[in-house]
Amino acid sequence: MRFIIRNERIRQLAMQELAVVPTDPPHAVTIAEYRAKRTLDQNAFLHAVPLRLIADHTGYSIEDIKEYLLGEAFGWEEYTILGKHQTRPVKRSSELNVKEFGWFLDWIEAWAANTLGLIVPRPDEEIT
Repeated sequence: MRFIIRNERIRQLAMQELAVVPTDPPHAVTIAEYRAKRTLDQNAFLHAVPLRLIADHTGYSIEDIKEYLLGEAFGWEEYTILGKHQTRPVKRSSELNVKEFGWFLDWIEAWAANTLGLIVPRPDEEIT
């Protein structure tokens, strides 16, 4: 069961549920700050506009561009699989919260302008 405690009523419901959780077998309870994941609209915009524009401009696939930009924006990590050294982005877009995803979209806009001379419209701008 998961509760997102936004008000006193939900806090009371969570405490009532916790009060009746059996101790045998043991149960784990974790309390952490809630961080909203990126929205579906943010993700749809990323694929439909900046990634598509950059892919069309460079000739690479949307997935290749996404992988590259995630690595450049958030860093790369090295790993070995079957004896071969590989790199991958430290973060995946599905792991980003709303604020981080917004930052990533801003970063892509600046990167595209500075690196490719490509203007990427913002989500609230009309594409002409």
